[in-house]
Amino acid sequence: MVKKAAKNEFQYQPSVLRSAVLQSVQWLVVRIGVILEFFGFRPWSHFDIASMKKEATAMSGEENLTDFGDDDLQPALQHTLGSLRKDKDLSLFGRWFMHHHWVENVLHERLKLVKYWKRNPQYVNVPVRKPLFVVGYPRSGTTFMHYLLAQDPLAYSPPLWQSTTPTPPPPPNPHP
Repeated sequence: MVKKAAKNEFQYQPSVLRSAVLQSVQWLVVRIGVILEFFGFRPWSHFDIASMKKEATAMSGEENLTDFGDDDLQPALQHTLGSLRKDKDLSLFGRWFMHHHWVENVLHERLKLVKYWKRNPQYVNVPVRKPLFVVGYPRSGTTFMHYLLAQDPLAYSPPLWQSTTPTPPPPPNPHP
């Protein structure tokens, strides 16, 4: 909101205003979802594996990626999407977000990884010796611990982009 300054002036605080706007938008989206559900309309509630794979394939554009690799992802995908289908408390935004996450961040990345593995088979069976995972509650020091462990020259700590999109970016085009 506003903060009283030294000489009876008011100072603008953008973070408080931004937070209020985001809360208002969230409230509005939840209410729209409630109204839509009242009339029997639940967008992004199907979480159907086949249609989500089609969306991920369509995202590949000109590359026309269709190979999701082995079916080792299928049981976990069925279990997770089945749970999302049954969750009646997931809001409209929550359903959209989870649908978007699974299509773009999981299935589309899987397509790109399979393509990368086929082009670079030497990376498929590389052993990872003694992995270390830093997990914990929010605000408990996990980020600090991660940064501290990453200082070891014998350890490898992936940057954030590599954690979320593990496929390397395409090489630059020498002839644009």
